[in-house]
Parts: sequence; C-alpha cells; structure tokens
Amino acid sequence: MPQCNDFSAWITVDGVTLEQYSEQRSSGGRTVTCWIASEVGKAFHVHWEQAVSYLGGRTGGYLNVDGFECGGVALDPARGKIKVSMTGHRTSESTEKPLIFSSLDLTDDDHYLENSPGVQNLGQIKLEIWRIECTKVIRSWRGSISEGIPKERKIHERTKKAGSHSVKLGDDAPSIRAAGIVAKKLEAAPVATFVFRYNSIDVLRANGIAPQAAATARQVSAKDVDVKPKRKRTRAAIDDGEMEFVGSPPSQISRSSGTKTKKVKREPLTDEKVSTSREVIDLT
Repeated sequence: MPQCNDFSAWITVDGVTLEQYSEQRSSGGRTVTCWIASEVGKAFHVHWEQAVSYLGGRTGGYLNVDGFECGGVALDPARGKIKVSMTGHRTSESTEKPLIFSSLDLTDDDHYLENSPGVQNLGQIKLEIWRIECTKVIRSWRGSISEGIPKERKIHERTKKAGSHSVKLGDDAPSIRAAGIVAKKLEAAPVATFVFRYNSIDVLRANGIAPQAAATARQVSAKDVDVKPKRKRTRAAIDDGEMEFVGSPPSQISRSSGTKTKKVKREPLTDEKVSTSREVIDLT
C-alpha cells in the first residue's frame, strides 16, 4: 500500500484492499499518487495509519472526493489511536451517507459547460494528513462543516475526462460517531497527501496502467479429444485448462487413471478489517 512520511493509506471495497497501480511521488516526497480500479455501485472505505515511530503528535486526515470536502478524522497517538477509517459523509449524530462509485451523469446542456463544480478533480480521492492542535471538544453533533458531494451533479459530455465513473453519496446508513473537535492546522502544508485516481479496470488496462487480465482457461482443440470406440471401451480426454484463483491454484482433475483429485477452492485473501473506536475523534 502507498506510504508517505510515516503514514500509509489504502482503500477497501467489501473488506478487500484495492490494488494500487502506477505509484508516483511528488512535492518533495510529501505526495503519493496512484490508480485504483472502480466498480459502479460499490461502496468504498478510506483507511490510513501512522507509524508508531511518528513523533509529530496529533494529526487530522481530511478527505476530498472529486473536488468536494467530505470531512475528516483526527488521530491521537497519546491515546493509542494510530489507525482509522472513513466510511462515508456524516449527516446526523447516528447516520452517514456511504461513498459509492457511480457512472457519470452526462448532459449536452451547454449550461453545464461553465457550471460543473469539481470537474477538474473528477476521478480522484484525496486524503491530506496535517499536524493539528485541538482547540475545542464538541460532545454533541451540530452539523457537518463540509457539504459533501452534491446529490445532483451533471457533467457536460464535452468536459468529461476519459472514463465514465464518479462518486456519489448513498442513502443514510447507521453510524456511530465519536466526539468532535475544532482543530487548528500547525503547518503550512500537510505532512502527507495520498491521491487515489480511479477509473474502470478496462480503462486502466487500455491505457497501460493496469496489467492485462490473465487467461482463465485454455481452449480444447478437437484433436485433444479422443472419442473413438476401442474394444467396447471409450476414452475421453478432459480439458486440463487452468482456472484463475486468488492464492494457490487448485489441484487438477485427472480421469486417465480413473481416479479423481479434489479441487480445493481458495477463498480470496482480504486485508485485515480496520476497527474504529468510539474514542476516535471526528473532525466534522
């Protein structure tokens, strides 16, 4: 996963970490940019962690999606909090709207040529991590300081970038909120910035960003199959093609000897789920 100045960040879908492609560094090593594959209709979570060796004190992670501020969360290593995740945009004390990959809502209305906010940052999820100081603790929720992603967002077909994905907010879902704080940034620039650019896997492959898909099976030619009767017995060769699995491939099945070896399907490997705590401090 991308790492920058004692911090690491990653994005998960259905509990599985998305693979990162074409990682690059800029801004003197303070910014890491990479690509991930998005899938329409899938909700995603943004996670980050600071190394135990980091001695900079409390930090705040601020999330920006497609150019829209979506709130943030603070980490306080003095209280043992060095790992956190954001699963959506808070809408009340007990609810939030999940972040979901979606298709672009395109229009040919020229009004949107000059009135499509966020177009310049369309297709990117940016996490900025700042050194902060807590100036006030807010025990009860008073509304989010960030508006999040607009519900209705049309993009003019002549201004869209290559690809066809964006992010939208889903319906309200239950969420446990920690205490909020008012934070003051202590430096002129973030200590680490992670930029995840996203697009469909087909677009990433077409542009040479992601590798091509491996063949999942070999075709069986007619000459590989022998079905001619021989002395009242028939013999048929089966397809010995390979199937693509996460982890080790399964065993083959052989019928030439009349015995079978069971195929063992390996379950996909997932990243360790990030657990949050009521003590994690919400910046909203």
